[in-house]
Amino acid sequence: MLRHFWIAILAIAGMLLPCTGRALEFGIHDQLEVGARLMYFQLKDDERGDRNNWDLERNFIGSIWGLEEKQSYLPKPYIQYAIIKYAGVGLSYDELTIKTVDWGNLEGTVKGGDGDCMIRGPVVYVFGRYPNSTRFTPFAELGYIYYFADFEEDPAWAAVGPGYRFEVDDTGSQYVAAGCDIRIKGQWQAGIYFRQLYNADVDARAYFSPGPRVGRSGSFPFDSRQFGLELSYRF
Repeated sequence: MLRHFWIAILAIAGMLLPCTGRALEFGIHDQLEVGARLMYFQLKDDERGDRNNWDLERNFIGSIWGLEEKQSYLPKPYIQYAIIKYAGVGLSYDELTIKTVDWGNLEGTVKGGDGDCMIRGPVVYVFGRYPNSTRFTPFAELGYIYYFADFEEDPAWAAVGPGYRFEVDDTGSQYVAAGCDIRIKGQWQAGIYFRQLYNADVDARAYFSPGPRVGRSGSFPFDSRQFGLELSYRF
C-alpha cells in the first residue's frame, strides 16, 4: 500500500510540474507541497491487569496484559494543497504496529506474546498555517485516518492447536497535529511535527479451534502520541 501511495504522489507531482513555472509568473506559488515524515510513536495505554496473565476481565484480551510499540522508520509520504494562503487540504499515509505481551513462563520472568497487530491506511486532513517573513512557518492539522487492520500470529502460539488465530476489525481515528516548517534553501524545507491520535481502538477476537466459536474478545487501543521530522518541497 505504501509503494502505491508513493507512485500516486509522484504521478500527481509529475502532472503539476509543467504548470509550476506558469503559476509562478502569475504570483501563485507555495500552494502545492510534497514531502515525507519519519515518525516515532508512544502508546497512551500499554499495560493492564497488573501484569497478570489470568486477569481476563482487565487484560486487553485473554492473557495479553501488555502492548509494545514496534517502530518503523520508513518515510511516510504526504501531499497537500493550500486553497488559500493560510489554509488547505492534504492526503497522507500512516502505519503503526504493536507487539502483544504476556508471560512466556509460569514464573512470570520471561515475556511472551501471541503476535503483532498492524494498522495502516490513508489520512485526509485540513491544515492552517501562518506564513511570515521569517524562515519559520507554524501550522496545525485536523484529520481523519481510516485504518485497515491485520494480525500476524506468533508461530509458536499458532502451533499450540489447530485453528489458533486472531481476527481484527478495521477502524477509523481522528487526530490533531501541530508543527513548524523551516525553510532550508529555495523551495526546500524541513520541519518538526507532533500528532495526537484518538479513538483508534481495534476490536479483536481470539479463536482456539477451526470453527467460528470465539474463544476471547477484546481490543487493542492504538491511541498514541506521535513525533516526527519532515522534509518537503513546496512548489
